[in-house]
Amino acid sequence: MSAFWPALALPAAAAALVCAWRWAAFGHWLPASGTLKALPLADELQYGAQYLFRSLGEGGLVIWLVAGGFVLATRARPEGEGTGPVATFLGATCVLALAFVLTVGGDWMVYGRLMVPFLPVALMGACLALTRWHVPHPVRLAGGAVLAVATCWGFAARPQAVFENRFFEHWWLDVGSALKDKAAPGSKVALSPVGAIGWSSELPIVDILGLTHGAFLGMPPDLEGVGVKGHHRHSADWVFGERPDYVILGNGILQPGTGQVSVNPWEADIVQDTRFQAAYVQDRLGIQRPGGDVSVLPYLRLSAAPRFR
Repeated sequence: MSAFWPALALPAAAAALVCAWRWAAFGHWLPASGTLKALPLADELQYGAQYLFRSLGEGGLVIWLVAGGFVLATRARPEGEGTGPVATFLGATCVLALAFVLTVGGDWMVYGRLMVPFLPVALMGACLALTRWHVPHPVRLAGGAVLAVATCWGFAARPQAVFENRFFEHWWLDVGSALKDKAAPGSKVALSPVGAIGWSSELPIVDILGLTHGAFLGMPPDLEGVGVKGHHRHSADWVFGERPDYVILGNGILQPGTGQVSVNPWEADIVQDTRFQAAYVQDRLGIQRPGGDVSVLPYLRLSAAPRFR
């Protein structure tokens, strides 16, 4: 284990550098989004347990568990050198990453974002552990077979991941492009999926969920009205204080069949506010797509935002 600490030095230095940069730039050691999404520990663990059972078939958590098992079984054996410092470090990294994901309530996405960077690390650690596992050869082969099955099992979730990417991310990019072409230059847009729409629209964004600003830090979470992890803090007062020219609700997605907007639970206070009812009117934003033209139904502020061009 003497070589374990040198192996830990490089990632520890990288983490320290990132934290120092974040403190210098933003005044926080940790990401503001992590603090914003934080819930009481009991609620975090409840979400994490749900995520664990839901994600067993998505590959990532299965690989974590298998890799962790190999490391725990082989890291310290008197008859041999065990997994070695590299495999121990890789396995420990994966176990710690899994523990972190579960204690912050999970990621709630197929091939979750928090775990994707560690999947190759988990596989490498598990394979190294297998090569140094001091057990009969048939048992080692069985362990490799379990790891292979776990890896292939994760591919079963790939079609869902591809569908969600096309249904959400591609659609949001199209919405942002349409806003860029048809909204008044410099218009402020209030919405929840700020990343893709903000990127492609190049317009100022009013982040309803607070992931890109610090206004909601320290706000108590709405545990009764919202059941989606990471979406528990919201404020209609703050949104209206930003005076958005356009408000896009329901993630910019219309309900199949009815073609109406389905308001997210964290947006309910906006819709119920008299300022919204008095100052905003619904408009239609046409979007050209390969399968035919479709629409999104933003709300625009009557006193400022013109109709879409």
